[in-house]
Amino acid sequence: MTKKVRVPKYRSPTGSYVADDCRPVREAVTKGTLSLVNLAHGHYPGEPLPKNVLPGLLTVGHWDAKHPQDWGLDWHRNEGLELTFLRSGSIDFMTQNVSKKLVPNDMTFCTPWQLHRLGNPYIDAGMLQCLQIDLNIRNEVHQWSWPRWIVLTEEDRNELTRLLLYNQVPVCAADTQMIHCWGLLYRAIQENRNLSHISNIAIHINEILLHLLKHLRKPRAVEQNFPSALSPSQRVVQNFLEEVKNIPSQLELPWSVRQMAKMCSMSESRFTKCCRQLTNLTPVNYLNQCRIEFAIKIMQGNPKKSITSIGMECGFSTSQYFATVFKKITGVSPKEFLHGLTMEKPTQ
Repeated sequence: MTKKVRVPKYRSPTGSYVADDCRPVREAVTKGTLSLVNLAHGHYPGEPLPKNVLPGLLTVGHWDAKHPQDWGLDWHRNEGLELTFLRSGSIDFMTQNVSKKLVPNDMTFCTPWQLHRLGNPYIDAGMLQCLQIDLNIRNEVHQWSWPRWIVLTEEDRNELTRLLLYNQVPVCAADTQMIHCWGLLYRAIQENRNLSHISNIAIHINEILLHLLKHLRKPRAVEQNFPSALSPSQRVVQNFLEEVKNIPSQLELPWSVRQMAKMCSMSESRFTKCCRQLTNLTPVNYLNQCRIEFAIKIMQGNPKKSITSIGMECGFSTSQYFATVFKKITGVSPKEFLHGLTMEKPTQ
C-alpha cells in the first residue's frame, strides 16, 4: 500500500494556501506527452530521494516537452524557493507583477508561497530545469531556514534571503557562469544512478545560489527592461521561424534545412543548433509542427475541404506524408480529426 504524503500548507490569520500538487505534469507524463527526469522529496513527481539525502531539496530535474502541450500550470504556490532555467524552447511565466515569454537561458526565481503560473494558458515546446528548496516557511512568523548542505556563509545566506524577499523582478537572463552551472546540474542528474552524483548535485546547486546572489547585488533598474538572453544568431533564427510560422505562403514552400540556414546566413549545423534552442525541435520537426497547426485552422474553417488539398496547401509533398505527420503530432488521422469536427457541430 502506497503511503499517502501530506501536502504542505501555509497558515495565517487571513487564510491558508496549499502547495501545488503538480497534477498536470503527472498526467502529461502518464500520457507520454512529456518526459520528466526529476529527483524529489515529499509529494512532488519524480524519483523519490531517501529521507536523509539532501533533506529540504523538494525537487531538482527537468521536463522535456517536444511539442506544445494542452495543459499549463495555472496560478499556484509552492512551499519552497523555486528556481527555473529554460534550456530550450519558450514558455510564458507570470507573477502578480510580471509577465514574460521566457526564451533560452532565461532564469526565474520565486520565493516560498509566491503566486505564479507557467503557460498562457498552455505550455510551449521546451526543456525546463527546475530546482526547489524547502525553507520551512509554514506561517507568517517563520524565518527562512536553509538546509545544512547549503554551504554559503551565514552572511551570504542572510543577504540572499533579504534580496530575494525584496526583489520585484523574478526573471533574468543568465550570464555565462550561470548557464555553465545549470548545464553541470543537468548532466549530474542525467548521469545519476543509485545516488552516485548527489555530491555533484549539491555542489552545483550551491554554485547556482552563489551566482544568483551576485546577480541580485546588481542595480535593479536595468532588469526592468528584461534584457534578452538571445544571442544575435538566435535572434536572426527566431525572426525567420516566426515569419515561416505566421505567413502561409512561407509554410507552403518546399523548405530544406540547407535553404532555411541559407536564409539566415549561417551553416546548417549552427542553424539547427539555434532552432533546437529556440523551439526544442529540429528544423524539420518545427516546420511540420507549424504546418499541422495551419492545417488544423484550415480544417476548422472549412471541414469539407479535401485532405489532399489541405496537405498541399500546408506544404506537404504527398497526402500520405501529411497524414503520417498529422497523426504523429495530434494522435489522430486527418480523417478522424475532420470527423470529430463534424460530430461537434450542433444539430440544426
